[in-house]
Amino acid sequence: MLLSSKSKETNQLCSISHCDSNSLLNEIARASLTPELNYIAKPAASWLDDFLVWLSPEAFGCCRKFTNGSYCPPDDQPPCCFPDDGFCDSSEGVCKDCTTCFHHSDLVGGRPTTVQFQEKLPWFLNSLPSADCAKGGHGAYTNSVNLKGYESGIIKASEFRSYHTPLNKQGDYVNALRAAKDFSSKISDSLKV
Repeated sequence: MLLSSKSKETNQLCSISHCDSNSLLNEIARASLTPELNYIAKPAASWLDDFLVWLSPEAFGCCRKFTNGSYCPPDDQPPCCFPDDGFCDSSEGVCKDCTTCFHHSDLVGGRPTTVQFQEKLPWFLNSLPSADCAKGGHGAYTNSVNLKGYESGIIKASEFRSYHTPLNKQGDYVNALRAAKDFSSKISDSLKV
């Protein structure tokens, strides 16, 4: 996948605004509406969608930086807050000078440039979810993205998590596998991937 705000590959995967209506994640979501046919119980959890939301200027508690440009965690996490010590006032602490990573004018069509994507993706994958920002990628997506070679602007492999309906007997397993292969083949043909 090419990491770019106008990337055809990105738009073929994501399911939020500016993504293709027939993207992989949108097709999985549609398939989950007929679980009796597709065995897909829920739409896929997407590191890509969550990352794009996480770095959005509207998600102020998520992608933040110190004035020196380094990563600033949410206010309820160290070094901004040490709940065990009773210190959690970010207005007077280390994180009082944190600001959102981007303003709308910094992004291209609401999306990061390739350089911005490359710089902030590791921040997202190391960011713990918190009360201020539930979209932190650590834990849920740490192992979902193969970062080998991403410095060149390409994600070569990643995964999206979804769930299938309960499978109770051998026929269910066989039919679910057949449905998954049919779905994969249809998507591959449709998206030319």
